[in-house]
Amino acid sequence: MAEAGLILDRRTEMGAAPGLHAIFIGISDYAKLTHPEEDVADEGMGALQKLRSPALSAFRMKEQFLLLDQGNRLFKPLKTVRFLTAPMPEEIQNEPRLATDHGDLPVFATLRDAIRNWRRDIAVGQEEQGLFQFSGHGVRIMGNSAILLAADFDPAGEVLLENAFDFQNIFFGMAPNSKYPDIGRTQFYFVDACRNKPDILKEFEDLRPSQIFDVRSPDRDDRKAPVAYAATNGGHAAAIAGQCTEFIDEMLWALDSGSVSCQQLPGNAKSGWPISFDTMKLCLNARNLNAPKRFEFSGLGAETLFTFRRDPPEVDVQLSFVPDEADQKIGCAKLVNGDTNTECGALRGGASRFWQVKVPSGLYRLSVEAEDDSFPKFQSMLEPINLGRPMPWTVTLGGGT
Repeated sequence: MAEAGLILDRRTEMGAAPGLHAIFIGISDYAKLTHPEEDVADEGMGALQKLRSPALSAFRMKEQFLLLDQGNRLFKPLKTVRFLTAPMPEEIQNEPRLATDHGDLPVFATLRDAIRNWRRDIAVGQEEQGLFQFSGHGVRIMGNSAILLAADFDPAGEVLLENAFDFQNIFFGMAPNSKYPDIGRTQFYFVDACRNKPDILKEFEDLRPSQIFDVRSPDRDDRKAPVAYAATNGGHAAAIAGQCTEFIDEMLWALDSGSVSCQQLPGNAKSGWPISFDTMKLCLNARNLNAPKRFEFSGLGAETLFTFRRDPPEVDVQLSFVPDEADQKIGCAKLVNGDTNTECGALRGGASRFWQVKVPSGLYRLSVEAEDDSFPKFQSMLEPINLGRPMPWTVTLGGGT
């Protein structure tokens, strides 16, 4: 009998060689919920409706990691991939492959079995890696919980959260314990769901979701297990119907470009641009100053590396010059690469007060000259220019930076 959701299996091929075991879950078509365009009188959990982004988001994440694996850009190659989605027509219209490439239906029993098998694969050795991604409905009961709803969640059920599970049960159940002492110590988590508490939940005295795992007390939790949430505790996730969720869209960008420096790659004689949760967070925050208000990064060991670039990511540099009198007299502004002496001239961005130029990440000197003698030539020290540097870079002409 085929394992639930298993779409890639290299366990026999790779043998004892460690790899990355990934599970991608995206639930849009909740069978017991109404369509978003229907009127809903219920003000409780019945007010939840079908979604139109999570299935596409899980599909895009799955495709991204398959692409990274094919390009040998993962620090550990994919060993197994599990994929479970319930797409809506709007998502299939955007991505026709979802009509056939949708994996198993993520009802609770199927999710439970797939997640348990995923853990068993990771538990064969400490060098194995795990990746968990969920996109769909989520609520909060108390504390820092994120209760994730399976595709067969029923707001009218006798046991409200019978077909739901707590992400914390997954996270702590993946810690090394007496049953799984050698479980892989590197794990990555992406939780793409709301974390607000609907008022109806306050009516319950002992509201409990179903368990995926029994959580055993670990002797020592020495994992590197960073977590990225689409919403801060008590917050809402966001999406546009038929497109990726806002969170996954940002994660896809960061997984491809979220690096800030060229380094020697672990276990490799070559250098590259490594990407970790920390560098992703830094780049996302610099890209959008509202990111810290929307997303939350937590867990253990966020600096853990799992992918890299071979070439430097490009940076849209914005330059701001003060005082205004000097800005109006600029004849030439350029960035000069400290390694290659390549010059990239900046241009004033239309009606914007910023000068703009796109350059590969690296070390640069900024050189500014006046069109006349109104201020002395300015030249900076070598400065790191990367996606983690907030823009604009403001420079005072005729004085210091």
